[in-house]
Amino acid sequence: RVFNPDPVTALSDNSLTDQGDSDYSALSLAYDEITLNDLNDPIGGYYYMVQGKYAKSMDITFPDVNPISETAPGNFTYNRSENGFEEVNIYYFIDKQRRYVGNLGFSPTWDYVENNSQTIAFDARGRTDRNATYERHNQYLKFGVPSDDVDAGEDVSVILHEYGHALHDALIGGSSGIKYPSTDTWGVTEGIGDYMSISYRRSTQATPYMPNNRSNWFAPDYGESILSIANAKYPGDWGSDKYEKMKVWASTLMDIEYNDATIPSSGTNLGRDITTKLLLTSIQYVTANNDVIDNVHAILQADRDIYDGSHLSVLASVFNQRGFFYNDQVSGTLTTNTIWSGNKYVVGDVTVDANVTLTIADDTFVFLAGGTSLKINGTLNVNGTSSNKVTFDFGSPTNYSGIKFYYGSSGTIDNAIIKNAFYGVYIMNSAPTIKNSEIYDCSYGIQSYYNSPTIETNKIYDITNYGIYAYSGSPTITDNYIHDTGSYGVALNATTDTYIRKNSIKKCDGGVFAWGNQSSIKMIGYTGNYYGLNEIEDYENEHGVLITGGTADLGVYGGSSYKYGYNNIIKNVGSVVKNSTSSMILAEKNYWGGTPVVTWFVGDVSWIKYLSSPYTSSGSSLDLNKTINVEPDKQMLYEASELTDSKSYNLASNMYKQLISEYPDSRYGGLALAWSMTSQKLIKDLETQRDYLQNQTTHKNKRVRNSAILWLQTLEAEAGNKEAADKVVNSTSIKETIGVEIRLNWANDLLNIYNDEKGAEAIFEELTKADASESTLSTIAAIKSTALNIEGTEEVPKSEESNNNVEEIVVSETKLNASYPNPFNPTATISYQLQYKSHVSLIVYNSIGQVVVELVNQQKEKGIYNVDFDASNLSSGLYIYRLQVNTPDGKGNFTQAKKMILLR
Repeated sequence: RVFNPDPVTALSDNSLTDQGDSDYSALSLAYDEITLNDLNDPIGGYYYMVQGKYAKSMDITFPDVNPISETAPGNFTYNRSENGFEEVNIYYFIDKQRRYVGNLGFSPTWDYVENNSQTIAFDARGRTDRNATYERHNQYLKFGVPSDDVDAGEDVSVILHEYGHALHDALIGGSSGIKYPSTDTWGVTEGIGDYMSISYRRSTQATPYMPNNRSNWFAPDYGESILSIANAKYPGDWGSDKYEKMKVWASTLMDIEYNDATIPSSGTNLGRDITTKLLLTSIQYVTANNDVIDNVHAILQADRDIYDGSHLSVLASVFNQRGFFYNDQVSGTLTTNTIWSGNKYVVGDVTVDANVTLTIADDTFVFLAGGTSLKINGTLNVNGTSSNKVTFDFGSPTNYSGIKFYYGSSGTIDNAIIKNAFYGVYIMNSAPTIKNSEIYDCSYGIQSYYNSPTIETNKIYDITNYGIYAYSGSPTITDNYIHDTGSYGVALNATTDTYIRKNSIKKCDGGVFAWGNQSSIKMIGYTGNYYGLNEIEDYENEHGVLITGGTADLGVYGGSSYKYGYNNIIKNVGSVVKNSTSSMILAEKNYWGGTPVVTWFVGDVSWIKYLSSPYTSSGSSLDLNKTINVEPDKQMLYEASELTDSKSYNLASNMYKQLISEYPDSRYGGLALAWSMTSQKLIKDLETQRDYLQNQTTHKNKRVRNSAILWLQTLEAEAGNKEAADKVVNSTSIKETIGVEIRLNWANDLLNIYNDEKGAEAIFEELTKADASESTLSTIAAIKSTALNIEGTEEVPKSEESNNNVEEIVVSETKLNASYPNPFNPTATISYQLQYKSHVSLIVYNSIGQVVVELVNQQKEKGIYNVDFDASNLSSGLYIYRLQVNTPDGKGNFTQAKKMILLR
């Protein structure tokens, strides 16, 4: 029996007091009946003590009171007036907190029980005053039992505060732990204690009571520890006292967890799990001699190491608002040569004047807030190294932000990471070199106008539009790995003599696209550099190479062998080469993904002299997943999917999990987790996966992490655990894609599972305020319309061809029918009927409003129509199909959307 978290908080009643340690009736509802985990075997085979795997009750200091014992592990049921209550309460919460941090990947040890023991000792009655301490020199905890106040061991806020010190001591770098802390470390460790205790206390209530207090039961007079930015900001409020510092650090950490540290209802920022994991990881990067700024940098580094820096913009915003970047803020015009190092927070556009050089040293992190840009009229030299790259994080791709080279400028970007910009790099009539860098999560990777920049040995991926776009000029595009772009990997408009050589372009909407009368592209070698050596595969909607203007040379057989193509352009959905010009395209000595046939090519293309197998040296040196070898993780994914197809769902699920375990960085990890859970759902066993999914929500692979969060929400929603599902949703930030997606899913569940229109509308309102994008708004509209038209087993009408005798068809209304079957795998039939001759648009969207495929876009006669939708290449999930009908006079216009679910 315990207080969880304490009587005042649990009962939302701050009138409750100690009353001489009595167990008065008003406290009865504050007790929770719990199980003590992993108690040790009975001593002498007879009696049990409050000692176990992670905590051990001992009599260590005065007053000397022997620990309690019982003859059965279920007998440790006490009221607060009995000595045993504090022992049980302390044990339970230490054990619970240790399991929590263990699930996050930490294994702290202490030396009091024995050297390097995961068990920490505590004395529940180790003091007589109103206090509690972690004895850092001997590594144990002791709690006060004052005669006229609440005992310290009754309040989880006190227990977890002191355990926070213990975790800090166990994990911090350096051999002496926090035995001899600096002035700043005193404040940091107090802040860690308060953050961890208050964060847990808040997690126990949907609407936390007195959420900012240090303690609501043991010491309510200690006041608030979580304060607003106005009252807890570095350096002004840091002060000389450790408790002043504590409030600033605890409030800063709470700002990372919540959108507003002082208002839990503001919603989660990064959430408790990610904040705690970053905090505990960062502790290992510092020693007790480091100052608080070193601790800030350690948290930033922890995010780079664990999450590939995916939260840096959020963290930078918090630390900047709390004043920790006060020495590192930059904006305005640089008029003298300048060197940047360390961390820089750009609060307004920075312009480098003509004849001025900005040099950025390796291992520098530049945060650019609110759509700001770095504008170069002079010279920019970014001097990263392979092990210490320079990072530019723009926060979100808005306001045309980016690194921008203007007319007459120059420079080199070497070993940089550029992310979350509108333009990764924008070049206007300049010729910088961009090399050895990564550009991702941008609207455009690189845009160049005029001139001849050098773009080589870069990774460009997760781009909304083109990976590389150039207008005019003669850019050199060599040895880049471009993948996962929303449009073509490389797009060239009226460029001349442009060599595209030894690049890998994969999983883009299309490979290479060139247009404009002056356009001249060459995917071949030149003197000293043999062959074209590009590899283009998995293009998702368009063509491997599309030429609509100018000329293109993809390989010439005969003459100089360095002009052979030796490109691997692997046939996928569209043509391998489409030529819409009047000039022939030479495309000889290339591999096309098998024995080519004439239908693979459109227009005047000379391709007959082809390679019968892939050329092993083609593709970027950065691309470790060449055509000639199937990646081992991808092979495992295929094998698991074959088990799914054979209905061996348990085996398939385990193999998907094995992929995640053996290849933690795999780009297929998120898909593997989703398909594993789909297998569990097919055998109606999804609910047993709760612990597994919970553990994966802190996985270092963003794809795995996001997939786990989405499926955990699905599990709780379908299990009827509405509050738990809502908690999962609120653990994500609406500022991130996952936050938008999961809120759309949750609103859909609220309408269709719980019939909760009010809850769904609240989410729609939140989304509209935070992300009023077209895709979000269209998805909201689709969810609303389909929720009102939930179909069961409606029979699909018989197929009627559009050229049948329409006069014989009796159609009294225009209507969109339910898809059949639903759920489906992998094909579904969508049926609709037209009362009048109309122009028809039938489009399928995914759950976040992106167009998957346009099935119909043409004039149709009155009648009944069936359209087959093939989802063989799509992942499991919710899809929306939308019918829009327009009649000539407008009187028969009709729009409706419905949902269908793909289950693999």
